[in-house]
Amino acid sequence: SFIHFPISQLFTGSVFGNILALSTTGLISSSWVGWPFSFYLFGALGLKWILLWMLFGADRPGRHKRITDVERIYIETSLAYEANEVQQTPWRCILSSMPFWAITIAFVGANWGSAVLLTEIPTFLDKILDYDIKSNSLLSAAPYEAMWICSVIFSSICDTLINREIVSRGTARKIFSSIGTMVPAISLTILGFMKKDHPGISVALLIINGGVSAGGLCGYQVNHLDLSPNHSGVLMGLTNSFSSIFSVISPLIVQYIVTDQSNESMWRTIFIITACVYTATNIFYIIFASGEVQAWNQVYENLEERNEENEN
Repeated sequence: SFIHFPISQLFTGSVFGNILALSTTGLISSSWVGWPFSFYLFGALGLKWILLWMLFGADRPGRHKRITDVERIYIETSLAYEANEVQQTPWRCILSSMPFWAITIAFVGANWGSAVLLTEIPTFLDKILDYDIKSNSLLSAAPYEAMWICSVIFSSICDTLINREIVSRGTARKIFSSIGTMVPAISLTILGFMKKDHPGISVALLIINGGVSAGGLCGYQVNHLDLSPNHSGVLMGLTNSFSSIFSVISPLIVQYIVTDQSNESMWRTIFIITACVYTATNIFYIIFASGEVQAWNQVYENLEERNEENEN
């Protein structure tokens, strides 16, 4: 099935949001309305999104009010969805599953890096590369534009590799996760040693960092569906919740280390730390990740049925 393209495009919705926000905030801030208007604008858009989600969202295909039968059947068939059975979340099995923790750790590394890219790169462009606020906003959005483009390319390649059985599903996950983390790790390491008199190369490295990180969309980010189609929503919630903690921690560490925003060596330290986080989390993922459906994906009508199977 060609499921990676639609899933990757769903994930890149947030990427598109970053593109719009970063590219317009600089223009708004430099205009007569001033920077506070950007907060009002994006806050209002967030409220609008909530209303749309309440109107059009559903927890499963069969409960969606506007879905066509063709789309519902396609989704349920693709995910091997067991719609008629009562699902009990196997919390103990999930939390003791190394493939689950492999995804979680991969998300930790990705969220760490994306938080640094989103929150700190505008400062780096301003204080180190001396870009003005308008140029800064457009350049800050460029890595996400590259990510959007790469997501289309990577998802098509991943579908081809798996459907033609060139590599196994698990191997494909590890390949694209490695592309999405190790290339950014290398680019950040090089960026840390670039001098400020080469701004073009530095910006190119940032764009490579953001663009190639789209590999994760075909790697760890869709791996939940491989492990457990029936509990993928729970897995996604757990991995996102845990890894989001590090989206808060990484900017705080940047503030602690970069006490002088015009100091190149301090930024070098941040880039090297981020590269090390990328590398360590990817190694963990390669060792423990799996592309196979886990035993605890099975849906049980009741606990007695589960206990009987465990005894057998």
